[in-house]
Amino acid sequence: MNYFLVLKKYFILLMMLGSVNLFANDNGKFLIFGHTGFTKDFAPPYFSSYWERGLNMGLGLGLRLSENVVLQGSAEYHLFKKTKDVITNGDGSVYSLLLNLKKSAPGKTKSSFMPYYKAGAGLLQLNTVAVFSSTGNEYSRESAIKLEEGEKHRSVFSAAAGMGIDTIINDDTMLFMEVSVVLGFDRNEIITIVPLKLGVSVEL
Repeated sequence: MNYFLVLKKYFILLMMLGSVNLFANDNGKFLIFGHTGFTKDFAPPYFSSYWERGLNMGLGLGLRLSENVVLQGSAEYHLFKKTKDVITNGDGSVYSLLLNLKKSAPGKTKSSFMPYYKAGAGLLQLNTVAVFSSTGNEYSRESAIKLEEGEKHRSVFSAAAGMGIDTIINDDTMLFMEVSVVLGFDRNEIITIVPLKLGVSVEL
């Protein structure tokens, strides 16, 4: 089953239902946002041992449900470089599709700085090739996750939670800084990455 396609259709359905309800009450507004930053990999052990902190980038679409709550859908890409102990090509990457609810702190909507928190779920795809590491004169074959023979990537369900600060530039534009924890639930392991993001959000 193509889980990414299923999630995409689910996200579109939610946006359509939300649009009908909110525009009927003249309250709904769409937002677009983009970000870049750094991502630290923490687990499983081989992932954090043989792949270094990497870069991230992402784009998303939001739908304002109320003055303080936004439904967000985002697509993100995280690139990790191999460490110096790895002697073959083996850069890794993570793709994620997430649906989040973002809630700003009550009473802060008129402030220049608006703290918020968010949580959601989606899908995560980890792509790595098996790499060879050296310890002295010994070589061992390592992989970020336990892939089956011939398998180069795997898609798993994920959950995410984070917090950040919006900085209001004008009525339609905000800059944001955010840190989150993203978990991917593999068969017997939990993939853990922590992205730090800097971005901009524009209300349409």
